[in-house]
Amino acid sequence: MTVEILKWLLLPLALLYGGIMAVRNFLWSSGLRQPARAGLPVISVGNISAGGTGKTPMAELILRKLIALGYQPAYLSRGYGRQTRGFFLVDPAQFGASAQFGDEALQVAAKFPGLPVAVCEDRILGAKILQEKTACSVLVLDDAFQHRRIHRDLDLLMIDGSRPPHRDFLLPVGRLREPLSGLKRASMLLINKAFILAEREALSRRYARYKTGFLLPRPVGLRPFDAKLPAPGLSDLREKGVFAFSGVGNNASFHAVIEANGGIIREKMEFPDHHSFTNTDLDKILDKFERAKAAFGQDLWLICTEKDYFRIREKVSGKWLTSAYWLQIELSWETGEKEFDALLHKTLNLKHE
Repeated sequence: MTVEILKWLLLPLALLYGGIMAVRNFLWSSGLRQPARAGLPVISVGNISAGGTGKTPMAELILRKLIALGYQPAYLSRGYGRQTRGFFLVDPAQFGASAQFGDEALQVAAKFPGLPVAVCEDRILGAKILQEKTACSVLVLDDAFQHRRIHRDLDLLMIDGSRPPHRDFLLPVGRLREPLSGLKRASMLLINKAFILAEREALSRRYARYKTGFLLPRPVGLRPFDAKLPAPGLSDLREKGVFAFSGVGNNASFHAVIEANGGIIREKMEFPDHHSFTNTDLDKILDKFERAKAAFGQDLWLICTEKDYFRIREKVSGKWLTSAYWLQIELSWETGEKEFDALLHKTLNLKHE
């Protein structure tokens, strides 16, 4: 069965799903259902498309800004991909942390030691417990655009510029979590991964009715799996052969970042978003890497994303520790930072120059 035929067969389900989401959103937007207030400023980072828009790096950018402003933020996600339920404060040093907390929360906790990082599928309950257990003064929610039960003071919507929602369709035919009418709920559209200027200009015209900003993922360093080993500089990546493997929402954008910084992808392996790597998967990756080294020369680097590293770090040893690196990426503004800062200051009741 071809992909096109399958999409036509799934179309009734997509239309039914879209109708259900439209009714659900009407109930909230009309005031027939009222969100609960958390008792502190709430900033939500979400998306309208499933996977790969850069929500977690954006949440990290916001956390850095809040800390610089003197706030004590807390980070709360549902912990997608974890094998537990309920509320947990994330401890990155705990064995089995990825399975207990999920890769995104684990990544944030490792990057912001001492910052309250928690997972809870019920964001209202999670916000309540965080305030009871910590001295947080502002809450950052990851992947919460559709979680309308909790009031948010700043509702940010991430868009993957390489796969914009206006070219997509509703689940299960496409990747849209809800109809495009949901865009109007956002305080600001944050368009990520539009690597070419002409693409940014076209998207800017397309979404001209909304407040928008553009960001790009930029690597800040290559980190060896064995933290005791020296970290190569990003300049060392130029003209370097790379074996890339990843299990994220948009594997192609990870490859694009490597290539934009001069790396030459000789071989790659792609997995679904939040893939739970088995020992068999890891053996296959290492075996294919060794065969690629034989084919392209020994000077080949094995590189994965930050999320993949936190997902597999407890499962690897031996050659992994001496051969593999993960690429640390942060978002940087192309346009819209001043507008975003003005919204943030308004949310926090601060004066803004």
